[in-house]
Amino acid sequence: MTSRSHKIAALAVVALALVPPAAAAAGKKKESATTPAVPAEAPMTKNPIKLVPDGMKWGMPRAEMEKLVDRFIDADFRQKFKDAGSSGSKIQDLETEVANQKLTFRRSWIDLGTGPTGLDSGPLVAEYSKGNGEAIMSHKRGPGVKIWFFFIGGRLWKTLEEVSFVKGGLYGESMPEAAQKLVKGVGNTLPRATPANPEKGQYQDVLDWNDKDTHMRIWDRNGVLVLVREERSTVANLGNLRKATAGAKGTAMDPQIAAVLRGDSGPPPAASGAKR
Repeated sequence: MTSRSHKIAALAVVALALVPPAAAAAGKKKESATTPAVPAEAPMTKNPIKLVPDGMKWGMPRAEMEKLVDRFIDADFRQKFKDAGSSGSKIQDLETEVANQKLTFRRSWIDLGTGPTGLDSGPLVAEYSKGNGEAIMSHKRGPGVKIWFFFIGGRLWKTLEEVSFVKGGLYGESMPEAAQKLVKGVGNTLPRATPANPEKGQYQDVLDWNDKDTHMRIWDRNGVLVLVREERSTVANLGNLRKATAGAKGTAMDPQIAAVLRGDSGPPPAASGAKR
C-alpha cells in the first residue's frame, strides 16, 4: 500500500468512528470503487462553534485579550486555591504562580515583522505571514496544552490549540476520540474530511466545520491534536490583508514559506495541517 493510501485509510478510520452504526451500514450498500469527492465547503454546524477561552470574541484588541486570559488563568486556579485551604504558604505559592502566568502571557507578544522569529522554522509557519501587521501571543495552560492567539491589524482573528493526546485529557487519547467530542459539541454535525495533499500545501488529513462566524479545523500532528478556530470573514479577506511577501533587503520571506502561503507545491514546513 502506498503512503497516500495509508493516509486515506487512516482518515477513513476517523470518519467511520464518527458515523452512527445505522448510517455506516447503509453506506456499505453504496460503496463504489472511486473515492468520493471532497465537498467544496465544510458543513455548517447545528450548534455554534465554542471559542476558547469563554468570553472571547473575534476582533478583540491585545489589551482586552490580556484581561480575558487573566480571568481564564484565575478560573484554572480556583480549585487549587480551594484545595490549599488555610495554608498560608500554599496560597502564597499559588498567588505567585498566577501572577507569573499572567506576566508570561503579556510578554509572549511576538510582532511578525519582516525580520526572523523563532517561529519561522516551526509547525506554525503556515498559519501566519510576515510584514503584514500580524502578531502572536501564547498561553501554556498546563502539561501538553498550549493556546496561540493570532492578531492582524491589531485585532484577534484566530486561535490554535496544541493538546497532547492522553487518557483523560481535554480531547482524549486519539484523533477519533477528539473528533467525537467535537462532533458532539457542535450538535452532532459530521465534519468534512480532507485527505492530505502535499501538492496543494496540505500535509496532514484535516477535519473541519463552519458556523456563521467561525471555521474550525483539526488534525493530528504526531500525537498532538491541533485545533484551529478562525474568523471566516478574515480568512476570506486574507488576500487583501497580506500584501507584503518580503521585507527590506536581507529579510525576504523564505521561498518555501512563501510557496505554502500562496498554495504552490513544494516541500512541507515542519508540520502544519492546512495552509493559511
